[in-house]
Amino acid sequence: MKFDGKPIKGATVNVVKAPSGSHKALAPIIIVVILVLALLGIVFYIFSSGILNPKTANISFTKPDSWDDEVYVYVFDGNNKNAERPGQKMTKGDGKTYTYVVDENLTNGKLIFSDGNKPNSNRYPLTDDEALTVEKDKTYTTSSKNATNTASSKSSASSSSQASK
Repeated sequence: MKFDGKPIKGATVNVVKAPSGSHKALAPIIIVVILVLALLGIVFYIFSSGILNPKTANISFTKPDSWDDEVYVYVFDGNNKNAERPGQKMTKGDGKTYTYVVDENLTNGKLIFSDGNKPNSNRYPLTDDEALTVEKDKTYTTSSKNATNTASSKSSASSSSQASK
């Protein structure tokens, strides 16, 4: 039998309707799926940020106005370190504050903040001997007097050593 688009005599068409309100049954399922995905996102954030890991240390640093906008932290403890100097880039927070999660194998270490590894970069404190101790949930701050430009400190050190000769 071939259909040519003309009505067929004696043919009937039965239209089957979905039960009334069946689409409404999907709404709770969709809401549950969205809530589960949101919850998984929150759980992932909490675990990846170190909030629930008591072995890590969340630290913050408020940079001086004279520093560049990229701030790094170098964390070290004996043979362990978070990266080669200048360290790892910190996450920019509000205003001049930057944050970083210190890994559990460095929570007893020392740290130095800087705005890079350029010849004229700023660093606080200046030397490893003066490095600060890692403290959980601490915000470190410095005055511009304490945050030394490495180029000026090197030149003043060399001029003072020449003056002593």
